[in-house]
Amino acid sequence: MGMTIARMKVGQSCIRNHALARALAYMNIIENWGSGFRKIADSCIESGLQEPEFIDMESSVRVNIYRKNVTQENEEGGLKTEKSGLKTDKVAQKTDNVAQKTDKVAQKTEKGGLKTDKVAQKTDKVAQKSDQVAQKSDQVAQKSDQVAQKTENKDDVSISLSQMEVIKALSNDPTITIQGIQTATGIPERTIKRHLSFLKSNGYIQRIGPDKGGHWEVLRNDDEI
Repeated sequence: MGMTIARMKVGQSCIRNHALARALAYMNIIENWGSGFRKIADSCIESGLQEPEFIDMESSVRVNIYRKNVTQENEEGGLKTEKSGLKTDKVAQKTDNVAQKTDKVAQKTEKGGLKTDKVAQKTDKVAQKSDQVAQKSDQVAQKSDQVAQKTENKDDVSISLSQMEVIKALSNDPTITIQGIQTATGIPERTIKRHLSFLKSNGYIQRIGPDKGGHWEVLRNDDEI
């Protein structure tokens, strides 16, 4: 029986030129006998083509390999384009979602900034009012000092009861400190300092020695006062 196309497809082989076959096998150009037809068919199918057509031409074999038709290629290309378009739409939607979230964060940040500015403004107003109150307090204290100085500078003014208490404290303890006078009399420290200055300038008392280690001397006793 002669070799047919059907036998070639299943891998049967019939060598016609043994010398050429041995030479090709020796050079490793031939892998397996009778595998060529099957490889051609498998490669076409893997590439998405229809199975090739093998035609017996008596003295030769003709192989027709068909490419994809234009309609099929366009349909496949259209499907790929549609899939690509869908992916692009999804990416665009995700981008829009991210943009919306970013806008919301920016709005919240702006609101937070406005609240912070309002708090800062209120804090500044409170600080300004505190400064104004402090300035007024200083002004009142200055006026009080001025009045006290004017009163102390008058020649005909008599000493007050609190000044007499300071003199008594100095008589009882010539080394007493301002804090000691405050404890003994309950008079504020600032007032004691003012009384001491007045009494020294008007000849009621004098300081003997330095601030540390010295003592007070009463020049005018209680009867003279």
